[in-house]
Amino acid sequence: MLQLEFELKKLCREHRVDGRTTQGDRLELAATVARDLDASGHHRFSRLKGASRKLKDKHIRSLVEHWVGKDLSPGTINNRLALLRRICDWTGRRGVMSKRNADYHDGKRVREATVSKAVYVKPDVLNRVQNRYARASLRLQVAFGLRRKEALMIQPALADRGNRIVLEGTWTKGGRRREIPLTTAAQREALDHAKKVAGKGSLIPPSLSYKAYRDGLWQGACKRIGLTGTHGFRHAYAQARYAAMTGFACPVQGGPKRDGMTAAQLQADEWARGRVSSELGHGRQRVTNVYLGKG
Repeated sequence: MLQLEFELKKLCREHRVDGRTTQGDRLELAATVARDLDASGHHRFSRLKGASRKLKDKHIRSLVEHWVGKDLSPGTINNRLALLRRICDWTGRRGVMSKRNADYHDGKRVREATVSKAVYVKPDVLNRVQNRYARASLRLQVAFGLRRKEALMIQPALADRGNRIVLEGTWTKGGRRREIPLTTAAQREALDHAKKVAGKGSLIPPSLSYKAYRDGLWQGACKRIGLTGTHGFRHAYAQARYAAMTGFACPVQGGPKRDGMTAAQLQADEWARGRVSSELGHGRQRVTNVYLGKG
């Protein structure tokens, strides 16, 4: 457990002013805040003793940028900012944060990426993951750009439809059923491997609940190979798919911007963004700005 996570949970337990359900939710959110701050680049700080009493404006803004990049709703981000304000209040540092959520984000889900957040991992690194369920899930995330929850809850045998995979609503964010085309040999290999591991079930060990596995064995397996987050796999998938469909790199990877594209390139850009948005499970094409750059 990160030092910051330990301290934030301790603060939540010391300030039990709400119902049990709210207290439980707050403990989970405290863990999320600590892990996301670590994943956003503040590795040393999240392990620093007394970190909970040293939060600064730059840490808050890094978290918000991380959450916007994950396409969290404005309401979700505001709830997390509310917890951070409570933490600052509990530690006697109320002046660290602005009272206005608008000072941290504009209330919209999408912002234009200016730097690629793609994360790449070599097959030999994934092969070092000892837990076979975790190894299979990580391979699917890399191959299909799945969210973490989807890669754990997926039932590979049921999802496999030959030339595509179908994700059931019970596995996905917002309950949106979707299809992802199977276009590469690496995808087929990852899917066949996952089917062997899961059999007719999911990629969660039968003896564990989703939450227990996610926060225990799966997270531990990722940390042992140096992974602090896997959302960057979705960025890598989106950028690779865009290049495959258009024949050129996306703007965030140095490809042409819209004002420099030919008519044919503009048409290809529009079509590819629509496909990428659908395959990632987003309802709006504009979300692709986060992954590909606006151009």
